[in-house]
Amino acid sequence: MLQKFFQISISRIILGKENNFITLLIVIMIKKYLFISLVLISASVNAQQQKLSEKDYAKNPYWITLSQIEGVNFIETVKAFEIYWQNHQMPEEDGDRYIGKGDEKKKKVSIKEMKEITKATDMRFKIKKFEHWKIINEPFVKENGHIMTTEEKLKFHNQHN
Repeated sequence: MLQKFFQISISRIILGKENNFITLLIVIMIKKYLFISLVLISASVNAQQQKLSEKDYAKNPYWITLSQIEGVNFIETVKAFEIYWQNHQMPEEDGDRYIGKGDEKKKKVSIKEMKEITKATDMRFKIKKFEHWKIINEPFVKENGHIMTTEEKLKFHNQHN
């Protein structure tokens, strides 16, 4: 319908039946808007379909983001976690830091060390959150590796109880 409107408007302008310059500008602006919208939509679809490689998993902790998406591929998310930690040192647990009894004086911590401690603590929290996510979602992995959506889990629960 919109395309027919453009064709009628343009033909009127070309044939001289409509000599209004403003109408021409409006038609051009609408076409530009539609073209830009189409480009943005196709770029968005391509970005969603783009698969991450193992190199991407090794460089960045994509497992954090993936584990927050409903219906994500469980196997792919666990793979991203494992590949990331093959190339990075996992932060120590809170109880792993032992200060000997002979250390009577408290060591002053620099700002840089404090940032590293904070970063490690934050990452440790994300690891624990991921491990919990893994335990909770493992029973709901479908044959294709994707996790059931909330609606699918509810349906599954109602069928088996």
